[in-house]
Amino acid sequence: MYPLSFFWFTAALLFLLLEMGSPGLFYFLSFFFGSLAAAGISYVTPAWQTQAISFLTISALAFALLKTWVKKQSHHAKITNAQALIGKHGLVIKAITPSSAGQVKVGGEVWAARSSLALSPGSIVEIQRVTGSHLIVFPVNHS
Repeated sequence: MYPLSFFWFTAALLFLLLEMGSPGLFYFLSFFFGSLAAAGISYVTPAWQTQAISFLTISALAFALLKTWVKKQSHHAKITNAQALIGKHGLVIKAITPSSAGQVKVGGEVWAARSSLALSPGSIVEIQRVTGSHLIVFPVNHS
């Protein structure tokens, strides 16, 4: 075993432990993969320059791939809780008038709501959009 193999495996372990201590960043995970690649290269050649170049190259490649993957995974996370309510139905629990906000219960949560129509408690409404901290609702027609 070449002398630098131990160094690269130790570095890989250290980067893996650092990643476990700061989940979600993926910086250290990239260096972990780079260290493993350098450890593998250390069995092929004792040249530290080649090992260092492989470490940097694989780390950069892993970082780019992980960044792309994280962006794809977090694409769905851009919807806020209030925006996720659009299209759902709720129950008016405090009267809503065109001039004053009321309250609507949606999925067990109470939200401030506005409407261009007067709505009494007990009315079923549909959330049309979110403006600021208020839901904009319209009555659901029961035909």
